[in-house]
Amino acid sequence: MPLPLSDSPEFSKFLSRAEKLATEMDRGNEMKIELIEKAKEFGLLSLKPEGEEFLKIVEELSKRNQSLALSLVANSMFLVEFEEWGSAETLHAFAITEPKSGSDLKACRTKLNDGKVYGVKTLVTNAELAESFAVLASESGRLKLCVVRRDDKVKVRKLNVSSFRGSGIGVVKFDGAEAEDVKEEGTKAVMRTLTYSRPFFSAIALGMSERCLEVAINYAKRRRAFGKSVLEFQGVSFQLAECVTEVEALRCLILEALRKREHLSAVCKLFAAKTVKKVTDVCLQVLAGHGLIRGGYVERAYRDAKAFDVGEGTSEIMKLLISRRF
Repeated sequence: MPLPLSDSPEFSKFLSRAEKLATEMDRGNEMKIELIEKAKEFGLLSLKPEGEEFLKIVEELSKRNQSLALSLVANSMFLVEFEEWGSAETLHAFAITEPKSGSDLKACRTKLNDGKVYGVKTLVTNAELAESFAVLASESGRLKLCVVRRDDKVKVRKLNVSSFRGSGIGVVKFDGAEAEDVKEEGTKAVMRTLTYSRPFFSAIALGMSERCLEVAINYAKRRRAFGKSVLEFQGVSFQLAECVTEVEALRCLILEALRKREHLSAVCKLFAAKTVKKVTDVCLQVLAGHGLIRGGYVERAYRDAKAFDVGEGTSEIMKLLISRRF
């Protein structure tokens, strides 16, 4: 029986290359075509957000290059409603947020008129290199989700974000771009997509937290102060112990959310945001001044962690979704 992709030697080489390019991607805020092409070879661009194997791929990749992991999760979101577009040769994007609306889908201003899309979407992951977009648009007062191919009617401007640099986050303007494969119930399609993808978005937080803990614990073992290792001080070791506990709890919650998406997707996302923010903060504190130096994994993760409070539904919206089940 062949090894799962996540355990194969070829994939290990891919992870190593992704790790080497992570700092460069962050510094230049540029996607690496080399990595996208390699992801195509592995068939990663045809994967929907489902299954423990894809979950493990996202987790392991996030330990090395969380921006690339985010690109894969964003690509998979497109495929929830448009699975037939899942060619391994195409990078996709999911374009929902607008300059004046985010969580409030009904405030969508992008229009679908006579089969053409007009409007602006922002904070679109993969916008830099995506060849097709899932776009939420309003037609005669009803929200619909459609596919728009990248052409001269689609203009992209990259955003200078502080989090997940190198994941191609940008503004996309549609000026009469042709709509294809229109889904009539746009709101339900978007909500279904987010319900499916949130455990995988949370897996990015899991991988980041694990890597930060690895870095911080190893550093605390080597660093000496007042005649002993920093890790021997309970003020340090107890905080790290709490972080390890919460990371293990997050892992269990993510796996359970795969089986009970409707009940746990929002819970999983909310807890992931809390966990990764705490872990990156504690680990940076352990590294002290060294943790603030650009180019280190923990420094990058510290900046990225806040995005989990915002992306794929804010933490406030997660609490709203959870409270509706009371």
